[in-house]
Amino acid sequence: MVLSDLSPEMIQQARGKAERLGLSDRVEAFHVLDICDMHALSDASFDLVLALGGPLTLCQDANRAVGEFHRVTKPGGHVICDAANRYRTALDLVREGELSQLAEVLDSGQFSRRDDLTDHRFGPQELADLFEANGMSALHVAGVCPLFDFLPTQAHVSILDDAHVFETMLEVSKRYAEHPSVVALSGRLLIMAQKQ
Repeated sequence: MVLSDLSPEMIQQARGKAERLGLSDRVEAFHVLDICDMHALSDASFDLVLALGGPLTLCQDANRAVGEFHRVTKPGGHVICDAANRYRTALDLVREGELSQLAEVLDSGQFSRRDDLTDHRFGPQELADLFEANGMSALHVAGVCPLFDFLPTQAHVSILDDAHVFETMLEVSKRYAEHPSVVALSGRLLIMAQKQ
C-alpha cells in the first residue's frame, strides 16, 4: 500500500494512524503529491487506486488527474474515486436561497465556495465520460450518503452515531446507491472504473 495526499499534514496523520493501528509494515511509502502529477509513482504499478475525499472536485485539472490514475493503474486494475455532485449543489443553493451561482453550477459545474476557492462539481454522466475519455470503463456511478451534503455537516455526521440510524442509512445506501434519482440527489458521486 502507498498513501499520498497533497497536504503534508494529512500524510503525518496517515502515518500516525497506520502506527496506531499496527499497519505501518503494510505501507510501502507515504508521499506528498498532487493527483495531477504523481511522478513518484511508477507506471502500471497498482491494482487499485482509491481517490477519496473529493480530489477531482478540488484539483486544478480533473482530466490530467484521471490521466494519472490511468497511468499508475495496472491493466485490468480499478480506480474508485468520489466527487461533488453539481445537481445536489444546485438543490442546496436553492434551499439556501443563494441563487447567484445556480446557473453557473448547472451549466459548467464551477462553484465558488465560502472560503473564496472555486471547485468543480460533476454530473454523473460527466464523471463517467471523464474516465472513459482516459481509457477506463466506467463500471458503476453511485451516490454516496445520498441524503447528506458535500461536505457532510456535523449534524449529519452526529446522527450516524445512533446505531439504528446508521443501519438504516447503510441499508438505504445499499438498495438505492445506483438508482438514477438517488444518484442525482447525492452530495457525492462515487465512480468505479477499470483500466482496459
